[in-house]
Amino acid sequence: MALIPPVTRVFVPPSTEDATERRRAVEAAAVEREATRAAQRPDRLAAIATGPTLRDIEKAADCQCGCHPSPASLDLHDGGVRCVCQLTQADREAAWKGFAIEHAAEELQADQRRRDMFSATAFDLGVEAEVAVSMCPLVICGVASGRAFYLRERHGFYRVTIARDEMPLEDPWRSPPEVPSIDIAEGSDGEFGNDADYESVALRVAVGAVRQYLQIDAWSHDVPTDADHRFCRRCGHALG
Repeated sequence: MALIPPVTRVFVPPSTEDATERRRAVEAAAVEREATRAAQRPDRLAAIATGPTLRDIEKAADCQCGCHPSPASLDLHDGGVRCVCQLTQADREAAWKGFAIEHAAEELQADQRRRDMFSATAFDLGVEAEVAVSMCPLVICGVASGRAFYLRERHGFYRVTIARDEMPLEDPWRSPPEVPSIDIAEGSDGEFGNDADYESVALRVAVGAVRQYLQIDAWSHDVPTDADHRFCRRCGHALG
């Protein structure tokens, strides 16, 4: 975890003209993507035809799954044979039922262990905290040392954000995007360890960042004396 110079996070709504232009650009890009995909369809059909025999090659050609076309690779969906687009409704229901029976009890037990560990960590740290979103992204919210915060992790990177000084207990995750909040730290999810205690370690990282930031912010920093004197000698805080 690395503290960063505080960055105010606030959403500024685009003007009507900007919003209209962005919408037009998105729609134009979608039309272009579909046109390109339609033009490439014969090549997809030809490639898929060289692979495993499929139940419905036409559906495979229109499917967005990464297993089409990958005729030489059996690593994903048996080369496309077990792709959702090749299964009947009865096949899909049976597969889901089998998966649920096999994994439901195990998943429930694992989830309960993680929740218990997270609660114990929050108690140990003396904070209020919850897992607001469990994955894609992971979001942990809470209050530490009188300051509301959240940690958001996605694609292997996270940031820690706190409420503004004027409203220290205002939930920065659930507040409208127009409400300012402050980014104070960032890092890689490699710091969080393995799956068993992932959320608990993430909570420790977030609370550590909040408390370190508040401690630094409360200190009286050095006064810059020259161009080379850029950081406080006591805490490393960047000077004006």
